[in-house]
Amino acid sequence: MRLSFLPPGLFAFALAALVAAPLQAESEPKSKTLIDFSVQEIERNGADLKPLKKYGYAYEGWKDKIAYIEGKGLLVPYLPGTGGMGGDKSMNFADYGFAVLAVVIGKRNEAESFALTLIDADGTEATWYLPLGGRPLGAGIGYRLDLAQPDKEEKPGKTPGLNKAKVKKWQIKGNWQESKVEILLVKLAASN
Repeated sequence: MRLSFLPPGLFAFALAALVAAPLQAESEPKSKTLIDFSVQEIERNGADLKPLKKYGYAYEGWKDKIAYIEGKGLLVPYLPGTGGMGGDKSMNFADYGFAVLAVVIGKRNEAESFALTLIDADGTEATWYLPLGGRPLGAGIGYRLDLAQPDKEEKPGKTPGLNKAKVKKWQIKGNWQESKVEILLVKLAASN
């Protein structure tokens, strides 16, 4: 697995670049925000407004406990590592080599790690294990994940490997330990 971190000082800069990346020269790295967990989307039906969740489901110890914080992101609020959440979202990483997950580690976090899983159209699941231990609490981190080298690949479909052009689902999962997880999900992006 190739995993790199952005130091806290550069995290804000990188996050700003993900939010409002201007048109870039051909030689400059490119990135694209795929899920902005900090923005609340609304479904309108006539006069009725319905806030849409940024995730489709949560399970085990995280069920009905994920919190949306306006303008900040989705909070896993000090929950046991025995749970997870995810959603359906068509994403195309074909022109990119990396996924970038921006999070803030909560001040009460006790967990040593958590995981990101991407699932493609034929059901292949690619998972990256993301370390939290030893990182400053309250600090933002950008995890840069090599899409060609997940830590684990499960349920391979007809075509082996993650089909970067046809990612259909995402999941954030605890490490299945009792130590409590507190992280704020900010963005999921594609990057070179």
